[in-house]
Amino acid sequence: MNAIIRDVDRDDAGAALARVVLEGDLSKLTPQEKVTHYNATCQSIGVNPLTRPLEYIRLNGKEVLYARKDCTDQLRTLRKVSVQIVDRVIGDGLVIVTARASTPDGRHDEEIGAVPLGNLQGEARANAIMKAMTKAKRRVTLSICGLGFLDETEIDGALAGQPREVPNLAPAPAPRVVEDQPEFPFLTMAGKEVLLSADKWRASLAKALSALHDADTLSEWRAERGGLLARIYEAGAEELVADAERAIDMRAAELLEARA
Repeated sequence: MNAIIRDVDRDDAGAALARVVLEGDLSKLTPQEKVTHYNATCQSIGVNPLTRPLEYIRLNGKEVLYARKDCTDQLRTLRKVSVQIVDRVIGDGLVIVTARASTPDGRHDEEIGAVPLGNLQGEARANAIMKAMTKAKRRVTLSICGLGFLDETEIDGALAGQPREVPNLAPAPAPRVVEDQPEFPFLTMAGKEVLLSADKWRASLAKALSALHDADTLSEWRAERGGLLARIYEAGAEELVADAERAIDMRAAELLEARA
């Protein structure tokens, strides 16, 4: 992990940090800057970027990082955080779980995890209760570590009621005079790289995303194509890359909601 971080260009890291601090929106970063920012964030909190402890997601018009299970699991081990469930209340259609965290230096913190039960019964009710426990444990882990990330279990609630930003994947109107159209690399599901026009590239991306039905699989698919998007961006097709990022974010949000 340290070898990967050491390879990050210091000037690139400074440019990425300036964009995040001044604008507060990670979508403003180029694909290369996102990789730099991601690795620098992982380094700063001590987690291994190769395990994908964090993920990008678009919330309230901005792109932010949220913490996955791998992140809180690593933090508890690295910082010797002990967590225990100290209370569980079921009432008014909710299950509310309180978790307490402690560290070897004597610090303590508490957080809750609340999940609606509604009319759930049987296995669905049990799963909701377990989700509340998981939510409380992960939230208190991030809290006692002084991190303000959203946890993976909080993404569903944060997305509720949020207007969806629909990316423009429709083919652009054909120009009156068709000359040599630029082509861009596209990595097929079979792992073969092909060159496509912008219109065909967008259509192929939409088809590929519709074939992905699991958030973890989508995350791996996205990571494999990070370098390819960086090459397209460097070729001057910033709009194509921005459309792709929005489409992937929207599909990730849909899969996370479906998994809840």
